[in-house]
Amino acid sequence: MENSAAGSSTVASKAATSPKPLGLPSASVVIATRGRPELLESCLGGVVRQDNRPLEVLVVDNTYGERPTREAALAHGARYIVEPARGLAIARNRGTRESTAEVVAYLDDDAVPERDWLAALLREFLDPLVGAVAGRIIAFKHEGTSISSIPGGMTFGGLQRIVFDRSTPDWFERANFGGIGQGANMAIRRSALRTWPGFDERLGRGTRVGAVGMEEHYAFFSLIDGGYRVIYTPSALVRHPFPQTDAELRSRHLGQLTAASFHCTLLLAEQPGYRWRAARYALAAAGGKPRPWRESLGPPTRSIRGWQGALARVRGVALYLASRLETGRSRERDGAAD
Repeated sequence: MENSAAGSSTVASKAATSPKPLGLPSASVVIATRGRPELLESCLGGVVRQDNRPLEVLVVDNTYGERPTREAALAHGARYIVEPARGLAIARNRGTRESTAEVVAYLDDDAVPERDWLAALLREFLDPLVGAVAGRIIAFKHEGTSISSIPGGMTFGGLQRIVFDRSTPDWFERANFGGIGQGANMAIRRSALRTWPGFDERLGRGTRVGAVGMEEHYAFFSLIDGGYRVIYTPSALVRHPFPQTDAELRSRHLGQLTAASFHCTLLLAEQPGYRWRAARYALAAAGGKPRPWRESLGPPTRSIRGWQGALARVRGVALYLASRLETGRSRERDGAAD
C-alpha cells in the first residue's frame, strides 16, 4: 500500500473490550469518517454493543483533524487517527496499517451494526482460505437521535450465503461490479496484505471518480484472483441510509455508471488476462442485459435518459485516462528528483 500518512497524527485511548469467544479470530474495526460526528456516534454505539467485542476500534478522520470527531471516538474507547490525504480508500488503508488484529472489519461512519454483526463476519474466517467477507445491508433513515427502517428498502444482499472463488462461473463479474458486497459492511484477513497491496487509492469516495466507491469491488477481485475465497453472509447485518428522493436516486445511478466505467477501463488497461471478460461485460451492460444477481441488490434506481447514461460512461473513461496521465507525470517528477 502507498504510504500517504505524512503529517498525520494518532491519539489513542483505552478501549473497553471483552475477550473474544474461544476459536474466533481477533478483530480490528476501522471506521473512516469525514465531518459527520453525529452519524459517527450512532455507528460507534453499535460497535460497542457488539456481543463479540473487537480487539480495537480505529476511527480514521479523513480531514486535518476535527475536535467533535476526536471527542466522539475517544468517548467510545476508540483510537483516533488523523489522515489528511483525502480519499476513502486512503483512509481505510491507513486504518489497516494501524490495525493489529487478525481480521480487519470495515464500517461506513453512517452504518449501524446489529449486535451479532462482528461475530457473524468472524465465523467465516475459521476457514483459512477465506480472504474477505461481506454482509447484508438494510436501509434506514435517521430521525434525530434514533433510526427507523425503511419498508422494502434493502440496500444490498439476499438471505442466501454464497461462497466465491475462481471456480465460481461468474466470480469475475460479481466481484468487480457489485455482486458480492459493499464497503459499508465487509472484513478482510489482515495476513492477505502479504500479497494484496490494499485498496486502490484511485477508486472510491473522495477521488476524481466521485461519491460512488469501487475500491471494495476491486479488492474482492484481487483477493479471489490471488487464490482466496470471498464469502457473502446474510447473518452479518448493518443498517445504512439509502437515497430517498428521485434526485438522489438519479444522482446515485449516474455516479454508479461513471464509477463502473472507470473501473472497467482500469481492468481493460491493467488486467490483460481478463480483458475479454471485462469487454464482454461492458458491451452487455451497454446493451441493457439484465443480471439476476444485480436485481437482487435491492430497490431499482430511477430510470435515466439514454444520453445521460452514455455521458456518465464516457466520463468514467475520460477520468481513468486523466488518472493515468497524472500518474505518468508524477513518476516523471519523481525520476527527475532522483
